[in-house]
Amino acid sequence: MMNIVHRIIFFTLILWAIVFYCFALNINPLAKFYSFEYWDLLKLIYFLGFTVIFWPCVYYELFELSWSARGKNGLGYKKFYNIIKKDLFISLATAVTLLLIYWTDRSKYQFTGIDIGATAIPFIYFGFYTFIELKSLKIGGKKLTPWATNVMPTALLIFTVLAFTNLWNNSSGKFTEIQSIWYQITILFVGFYFYMSSNKQYFMLKRGHFEVPESQKYFFRYVLKSNSGIVERLEELADRKNKAIKNLKAQHSAELRKSKKRK
Repeated sequence: MMNIVHRIIFFTLILWAIVFYCFALNINPLAKFYSFEYWDLLKLIYFLGFTVIFWPCVYYELFELSWSARGKNGLGYKKFYNIIKKDLFISLATAVTLLLIYWTDRSKYQFTGIDIGATAIPFIYFGFYTFIELKSLKIGGKKLTPWATNVMPTALLIFTVLAFTNLWNNSSGKFTEIQSIWYQITILFVGFYFYMSSNKQYFMLKRGHFEVPESQKYFFRYVLKSNSGIVERLEELADRKNKAIKNLKAQHSAELRKSKKRK
């Protein structure tokens, strides 16, 4: 029964985010299609793909967190949750405090403010700090490859520039209320996703062991009804990473033993 509930929420979020975006920016995709404005339509699809996808992704991240908190994802993810729960609690407490202030304030709430989007700022800074830690991390005495440490930070940097630009434009009154809400919620969701991704990556690399959480297996198999074998491929990828880490550590240990014998 719950898998049906999760499926409805997941796909409703995708549909709602698309409709919300089109209304916020006053865009009619069908009109562009029938008027042969295919280039504009392609840009629209491209932009939607890099914004809308984060709405259901955040829902999954929260779903995974609930499983990790209850220990249903295994000991590793339980430890991960215990590490980040302070950050999450402080961020949630800050959001609730702001909500209470606005709730008790007699003045009319301005939707063109930046309070919703600004909630993403701690997540963005947490993400950057975690990527800095990732650069100094060593496995088997060797630092990670530039590919592993530069791709996500670059993506986060691009998002940060766009997010701060939109928040500045919003604070300057350049957006309508519905545009303001769309941009702020999307910025919050993307910031939270980067926070979760960076911390999970760092935790697994520092721990030296990758694993596919049970929540992810459940989501692909029973919520998304995926028969593409993606769960098996994810498990194979995790196994390959674990073997590579094990080999690097074994080589490093052998090198240390040889250097000790020489002394």
